[in-house]
Amino acid sequence: MDDLFASLSRIAAKWQEERRLTFDESTIDPAADPRDAADAIARANGFRPLGPRWREIDREAAESVAVSILHRDLAYGAVVMVKEQAEDFATRMLDSVSPVRACFTNGSWDTARDAWLSITDSTFDAGVVCVGADRAVLLWVEDED
Repeated sequence: MDDLFASLSRIAAKWQEERRLTFDESTIDPAADPRDAADAIARANGFRPLGPRWREIDREAAESVAVSILHRDLAYGAVVMVKEQAEDFATRMLDSVSPVRACFTNGSWDTARDAWLSITDSTFDAGVVCVGADRAVLLWVEDED
């Protein structure tokens, strides 16, 4: 997991000031409610928790969201990372919490990119939180236009 974090950190450092990437992992109580775990990792990174407003998605949808937000910026859809690299990062991130108990996001990314609950003060933000048996991971992207 350390090499995944290091790789994402190097890539994020190359992005301009308008785009920020947060990637975090934390150990959780195996008995914790997955939404509570999502709120906890969001809070730990300075984000607003969504509680019951988190949109629960399956692993496949979480991977799709992760690929999408890594591959293209949120404001204009410009390519910011090679799609194959984004797919590799997304798969490795989700594998790190296998088996996945629950995944969450803040919007309806499969239908439109104009309906989300922001957890940051940025103009645009999107991401996924996945909760496994004893760990949670968060991948979040913030963009400005």
